[in-house]
Amino acid sequence: MVADFDGAALDRLDVGDPRSAVRAVFSWSYRHLGPAAQRLFALLGVHPGTDLDGPAIAALAEPRDALAELVRAHLVARIGPDRYGQHDLLRAYAAESAHTALSPDEHRAALVRLLDHHVGAASAAAAALFPHDRPGVRPAPGGTEAARFALDRERDNLVALAGHAARHGLAAHVVEISEALWRYFEVGGHAREALAVHGAAARAALRAVPPSPPERVARALANLGGTYWWLGEHARARHLFERSLVWHERGGDRAGRARALARLGLAHERLGDYPQARAGLIRALAAYRALADRHGEGSQLLNLGGLQRRLGRYGPARRHLRRAAALFAELGDARLEGYALGNLGVLESLVGRHEDALEQLRRALAACRSCRDRGGEGSALAALGAAQLRRGRPAEALDPLDRALAISRETGERGLRIEALNGLGATLHALGRAGAAADRYRAALDLARRAGDPHEAARALAGLTELGRR
Repeated sequence: MVADFDGAALDRLDVGDPRSAVRAVFSWSYRHLGPAAQRLFALLGVHPGTDLDGPAIAALAEPRDALAELVRAHLVARIGPDRYGQHDLLRAYAAESAHTALSPDEHRAALVRLLDHHVGAASAAAAALFPHDRPGVRPAPGGTEAARFALDRERDNLVALAGHAARHGLAAHVVEISEALWRYFEVGGHAREALAVHGAAARAALRAVPPSPPERVARALANLGGTYWWLGEHARARHLFERSLVWHERGGDRAGRARALARLGLAHERLGDYPQARAGLIRALAAYRALADRHGEGSQLLNLGGLQRRLGRYGPARRHLRRAAALFAELGDARLEGYALGNLGVLESLVGRHEDALEQLRRALAACRSCRDRGGEGSALAALGAAQLRRGRPAEALDPLDRALAISRETGERGLRIEALNGLGATLHALGRAGAAADRYRAALDLARRAGDPHEAARALAGLTELGRR
């Protein structure tokens, strides 16, 4: 294995004068280092990201006494407390040094050590933020804010490491990064990073030699499918969830199978295949109950409650959602308790219990904000706007709907964007702004058709028909 480096970036700056060539300057500084510092500089070139902290450097080279020498030589800069970085051209030179100074085995061993460190740290941080998703992982110390800060700080490095590891055949590490980050990406609205990491994981797992274990392929496909679902590419998501289910069943992974069934049911719901959606979610609920996974059980009660509400079966929907809210409260998952309350609020709004609806929706909004769940916050805002419209207060509906639309653009969540646009169409119509209402409905209709969402497409068409603007 050889390092990824951009030697051309250095060549482009060699203007013919050896005394001024950038590579010559770097080479002079490098040659004047001691052997330990030279080796550490080369090892730093193994890292494809932008900066490292002390523990990451220690994973590359122990002891790290030579670091101070690199700082004094201006080949490494201290950019924060126990955090170090290099100018882009220095990083390219370090990568070139890794290529020339380290054997292929040394380079691979250093990269594996670095990946082990980052995977462990990311998994522990994710376990602190989302303990119900990673029950077997010890959470990072310092609480949720420290864990979120750590993932935010290392996000770009983790994306770079995932792609780098995939290019060098380290499929297990790429899938582990994908598994550590999928919920963090989803909750934080990091769509571009999610596609990069989960796409790299799926490709690496499918192409691995020797072949990857089935559960590794299945998890990567499920995470990639989840990103496409969130981005509104529901048919593509369904296909990936179907493939994930096959791989989970091939490997005998019961928990993975339950998760794949649940996600496949949600994809069927968005695509308007309600019988398939209901059957899949019922199977997922049974699977989680068989595993005695109460958190998974609560998630499927939440999903079934949302589906029943969409189908107008308000009695069963209310029972499912209340049970889900109670389970999440008991388990200490404030975020999903907020989701259940938000769905209950929508249901109460639909049946005309406006004050109850607003109370539930405000609690849902507070819960999602406290957990920094941007998508959940947007959904609660869109539901609040719709509830205000139903109670005859269109002027009070505009602001939450506008904020929901802004969040959808920030996170890339197409379903939320369609919902907010349809809500704004109805609100603007109620305010007598027919032209603006038609614009929102047309935008919603276009997005809903591209997403394959017949429910939201029908809402947009109904609004346009009422306006006489089809």
